[in-house]
Amino acid sequence: MPEPLSIAADHESVEVDLWGALYYTQRITRSRAKEITRLEQAAQEIDGNDTLDEQVKLLAELLDQILEPAEGKRKKASAHILAKWEQDALTYEELTDFIDRVAEAGRPT
Repeated sequence: MPEPLSIAADHESVEVDLWGALYYTQRITRSRAKEITRLEQAAQEIDGNDTLDEQVKLLAELLDQILEPAEGKRKKASAHILAKWEQDALTYEELTDFIDRVAEAGRPT
């Protein structure tokens, strides 16, 4: 007899590498979804190149809602993103593409 389908099935995390630091996608609960929506809307409302730093900050915070550090680690994903941004080692396009890829990889199949 096949195993019954359960809504409580284990969430399959996706491993994400941020410049050598490991993170895992996490379940998007109601409160996380609300915060992600708030951050996305806030980032879209910002206009102009003078505020690109603020957009990147919001998008980095969005990644904190999607990714959790590997066991035993505490550094948030946003810390890596903002450091690379400030070092001119990350472009806005790379960041937005990365967020899209992480979101797609973390969706249940």
